[in-house]
Amino acid sequence: MYVAKQFTVRYVDGNGNDLLPQEEIAQLDIEYTFYPKSIDGYVPMQDEISGITSENTSITFEYCQICNDLLFIGLDSSGNETTDESKIVAYTVGGIGNCNNPYVAIPSTYNNKSVTKMKSEAFKNNALLKYVIIPDSIDTVEYRTFFYCANLKKAKINTKKISSQAIAYCGSIVSVEIGSNVEIINSGAFTECKKINEFKINSEKLVLGQRIFIPSNLIDEIKINSNNNSYTVSDGVLYTKNMKNLVLFPPNKQGKYILPNVVENILSYSCNDCKIEEIEGVENVKSIGSRAFYYTNLNKIKINIKIINQQSLYCCGNLEKVELGNNIEKINTSAFQDCGKLTSVQYDGTKDQWNAISKNGWNNNSSITKVICTDGEIQL
Repeated sequence: MYVAKQFTVRYVDGNGNDLLPQEEIAQLDIEYTFYPKSIDGYVPMQDEISGITSENTSITFEYCQICNDLLFIGLDSSGNETTDESKIVAYTVGGIGNCNNPYVAIPSTYNNKSVTKMKSEAFKNNALLKYVIIPDSIDTVEYRTFFYCANLKKAKINTKKISSQAIAYCGSIVSVEIGSNVEIINSGAFTECKKINEFKINSEKLVLGQRIFIPSNLIDEIKINSNNNSYTVSDGVLYTKNMKNLVLFPPNKQGKYILPNVVENILSYSCNDCKIEEIEGVENVKSIGSRAFYYTNLNKIKINIKIINQQSLYCCGNLEKVELGNNIEKINTSAFQDCGKLTSVQYDGTKDQWNAISKNGWNNNSSITKVICTDGEIQL
C-alpha cells in the first residue's frame, strides 16, 4: 500500500521565528513548486521553492521585515537632496539609520512617497546587515553601496541596474537572487565575494558586464525561475531559451564540459574567471565574443570560427594547446595575450593560408613562437 509523503512548509523571519503556522501537506512522489504567502510588513527572500518529493520533505520560506527606520533623504523634482518637506517628491536611502534589524527589506515607499535611489557607500562597513531585499522602485544599486558588509549573507535585488562593486568585499555573502526587473549587471558588481555559492536569475532581459565576479567564487550552477521565457539552464550553465547563445558559465564548475551541439555563440564575458579546464565542442560554434574566456583555467581548446575576437582567451595562464580550424580568416589583436604557457598553435591549413591570416591582425600574442601547419612549421 502506497503512503503519501509528509510535506511541511514553514514561513519564518530571519531569526527562524514562525510568522505563520506551519502547513503539513500529503504529497506524492512528484515535482513540486511552492510560492510564498503574503505577510503584512514582510517580504519573502524566495519567489518559489521547487524540487521532487521522494521522502518526507520540509521547505522554509524566509522573510525580511520592511524597515522604515533606515536613513531616508528627501529628493526634489530635479533629483537633488532636500530637507524642505514641501519640495520632497521621493526619497533616497542614505544608510542604516536607526534600524537594528539585520534582516532588512527596503521599502518601496516612505512617508507616502517612492523610494527611488540608494546612495553610493550607503551601507559601507556595516556589520549589522545579514539579509537585504532591494525593491524595483529603486533604479540602481550604486557603486559600493554594500561595501565591506562583513556579515551580509543573502541579497535579493530587483533594481534595473547593479553598478560596479555594488556588493563588494562582502566576505560572508553566499546567496544572490537577481529579480525580474534587473536589466544590467556591471563589471565587477560582486568583487571579492568569494563565498557566493547560489546565484539565481529571474530576469528575462539581462545584460552582463565583464567579470561580474572578481575573483572566482563557489558558484557551480546558475539557477533561474521555472517559468523564465528568455533563458534556460543546462547542466548549470545559462543559455538563451533557444540554447543558441551561452550567456553565463558558473565560475566554480570544473573539469571538462561538453557544449550542446545546438550552441552557435559564446557571448562576450560569458566564461570570465571560470575554473573549467576544457570545453569540448567550441569548434562547432559560429562566434566567440571578446574576453569570453578571460582568466579561465582552460588548458586546451579547438576553435574554427571565421574571426577570433580581441582578447577572446586573454590571460588564460594554463592554456597550453590550441587547435585552429581552416575556417579562420582573422585573429584579432591580443586574442591569446598573456597566455604564458602557450608557445605554439596547431593550424589545420597551409603555411600560405596562415600567412594570409597573420597579415590580417595577428600580433601581440607574445608567447607564441611557432605555428604548426599541415605542410610544415612557421617560426614567429
